[in-house]
Amino acid sequence: MRNAFDAATPGSLVLPRIGDLQELSDLADCTGGIQLSVFELVTAQYAADGFNLRRDWYGEGQEKGRHAKLAAKPLLKDTAATEFLQGISLLHTYERQLQDLNDGKSGKAVTPVSAKREHILSMPLSAYKKWADKLTSGFFETDQFLRHLGFHDPKFLPYRAQVIPLAATLALIGDRWLEPQVQDNVNHNSQSGIAVAIPHSAKIVDIQYWCKEGV
Repeated sequence: MRNAFDAATPGSLVLPRIGDLQELSDLADCTGGIQLSVFELVTAQYAADGFNLRRDWYGEGQEKGRHAKLAAKPLLKDTAATEFLQGISLLHTYERQLQDLNDGKSGKAVTPVSAKREHILSMPLSAYKKWADKLTSGFFETDQFLRHLGFHDPKFLPYRAQVIPLAATLALIGDRWLEPQVQDNVNHNSQSGIAVAIPHSAKIVDIQYWCKEGV
């Protein structure tokens, strides 16, 4: 199976193993006896650049944050701040991977598409600002896509963790999932990605193939 380091597969988005995403939710740094979540760590980093990540996510006063906007959709109501950052990381590292491949890099020199803790903590504020609105739209497209499949309650989703890479994918292709062949590809990859659940498996979604002319 191709992987994130395969320089012969430009334009491919690697869907992380479910275990990688679930593991991150339990990770924290311990500073002075106080456990800080990944979201809190990134909030502190971005605050140094004058950006209030907590306000962007939770809102302030009468202004709704991204959390409230997503929570208005039943299938997205349980979306956590760290999960949103995971989606940003997928998009940011995917973009970096494409750039590495275009620069002629190969092997381990190519950035892996990742939602792991170390990649989230290394994300610059510019990456968050670039992808946050697009990912929010990707989550809304995910809500529509899952409803199209017949899901109306998050408790019936086989693996909630798969919502994150699905939202990142739809952030890239938008409503093109409504096109029959593209929809079949999205459905096949998302369903097989959550059904296989083999610890060392990884699903590759070929964005360029889905969206090339004639598909």
